[in-house]
Amino acid sequence: MDYRPEIDGLRALAVSSVILFHAGFGLFSGGFVGVDVFFVISGYLITTILINDLEKNRFSIVDFYERRARRILPALFFVMLCCLPFAWIWMSPDSLRGFSQSLIAVSFFVSNVLFWRDSDYFDASAEEKPLLHTWSLAVEEQYYLLFPVFLFLAWRFGKNTIFLIILGSALLSYGLSEWASIAFVSGNFYLSPFRVWELLAGTIAAFIVHKHGIEQNNTLALGGLIAIICSIFIYDESTRFPSIYALLPVSGVVLLILYAGKNTLAAKILSIRLFVGIGLISYSAYLWHQPLFAFARIRLAAEPSFMLMLGLSILSLLLATLSWKYIEGPFRKKSLAGFSRQAIFSFSAAGLIFFTIIGLSGELTNGFDYRLTAQQRQLLSYENYDYADNYREGECLLKASQSHQDFGNKCLKPGTSIIWGDSHAAALASGWSIMDKNLSIFSSSNCPPLIGAVIASRPYCLTTNNFVLNEIRKNPDKHVYLHANWQGYEEAQLQRLDNTISLLKQTGVRQITIIAGIPHYSPSLPKRLMHENADLLAPHRSQADLKAVIAADEVIKGIAQDAGVSFISPVQAICDDGQCDSVINTKEGHMPISWDESHLTKLGALYLYQKLLGNDN
Repeated sequence: MDYRPEIDGLRALAVSSVILFHAGFGLFSGGFVGVDVFFVISGYLITTILINDLEKNRFSIVDFYERRARRILPALFFVMLCCLPFAWIWMSPDSLRGFSQSLIAVSFFVSNVLFWRDSDYFDASAEEKPLLHTWSLAVEEQYYLLFPVFLFLAWRFGKNTIFLIILGSALLSYGLSEWASIAFVSGNFYLSPFRVWELLAGTIAAFIVHKHGIEQNNTLALGGLIAIICSIFIYDESTRFPSIYALLPVSGVVLLILYAGKNTLAAKILSIRLFVGIGLISYSAYLWHQPLFAFARIRLAAEPSFMLMLGLSILSLLLATLSWKYIEGPFRKKSLAGFSRQAIFSFSAAGLIFFTIIGLSGELTNGFDYRLTAQQRQLLSYENYDYADNYREGECLLKASQSHQDFGNKCLKPGTSIIWGDSHAAALASGWSIMDKNLSIFSSSNCPPLIGAVIASRPYCLTTNNFVLNEIRKNPDKHVYLHANWQGYEEAQLQRLDNTISLLKQTGVRQITIIAGIPHYSPSLPKRLMHENADLLAPHRSQADLKAVIAADEVIKGIAQDAGVSFISPVQAICDDGQCDSVINTKEGHMPISWDESHLTKLGALYLYQKLLGNDN
């Protein structure tokens, strides 16, 4: 097939958008569509090669898989190998166990299945998975495992028949994706049946180009390029994807393939030498960027700075250049001594066996947990904190499957104080109830005390909050504390706090106090303390992630002031210059103040009670 430099330019656009999205640069909020661009390009290029081989009667399934092994495995295995020492040094046992599982899954090209079962692509925790990005390689290789065989067997029926079968398959896959974008969201993102239509879009384009050639159409080609760029800047994590929204970047690539002849403006832009150069190293750049970002986040135990992520983005391109020159290039040349077909297949088998052994070892040893000191193990044990009894889960903290009817009779007590909110309120109550045995507690997971606020994942929060309000009406002689993970909700939802305060005042409650957000840690506070080599027997302070917490606090503080009710801030009570009390020592014991990112332990909540209310009992 004739070389098309604009395709490499398109690869550059795709990989750059993915890298900048994963770096956390908000301007590229839809950069994840770069993967979809890659899918269409791959479908087009591979199908073009296969059609040419079949027409010339030189198709060989062994030759095809040899080319794929040369193209994919050497650079992939090298990056995986480079990840091992950093994973060993910096990862906690549970993270290293997950990484070990991914080593096996990547080797067998099923990492998309592993990550589908393990995490949401847009979760913060996913950012710390060094091999998360290999899910897209798995989708491609699963496609390449079956498609060449299908094409070879169906070739006898003619290209028109094959084209109709492919078109029908693409429409079926797209229909499944549109359904799954609502009913099976995570699977829709990761799994091949819901993604294959994007590869088939490239295949369809390959058949059209093979029959009619590349057209010269400035308008359509430029429109395709604009469609891709728009999706990169307009889409974000809330976009239902893939779905009808994926048609914009996918159609954009198809238009470029079909109409970006070398004399069109779009082709000339994409054929700029810099773009072509980045496109040539795009596979290696894709491989390198995620491990660099993930290990930076793990090592810093916080979100890296803009400048650091920018530097790592550039570093990924530099490492990609070296990988392309010294690994990708040599292994793809059959003429070089030592790189015969047998050598490539032997190398592939050896790599698969090696990483499988490492992965199994990590799985069987619980992430090589013998690496840790006794102190580190004790710190990490708090990630398994048994909060259910302390939070009164299922009784005064309703789980996602429960409605307001499941509140226990003992949640409303004869005392004069009540805590109302989400699971963070339950965490707060776990310690405050030590000081106030008659504390009333009404809390529901992901249900902030915002009357009238619609929480998409918990539509019954509306009835739950109305129920709590009615319970307060029965005995309004209360001091009502309202608390939640305020930063976890949209500002429009937070504005409903004014409605809650107004309705509470109408009941005649004694006093209303808004408790602001709890310091947030990413990853979990126990992991942060492990990285800091904190001593549980001594008070300790850690750098918290306060930007989003403080932003939400400012919103609710303004509402509280306008409504004339009290407002108290945990951040002001236990933090200074971003450093917050993280290991607390009281006469009742010592432990981390939180057991995950921001939920308080029982003693942590007691400590905060003493700090906020000035009670040293």
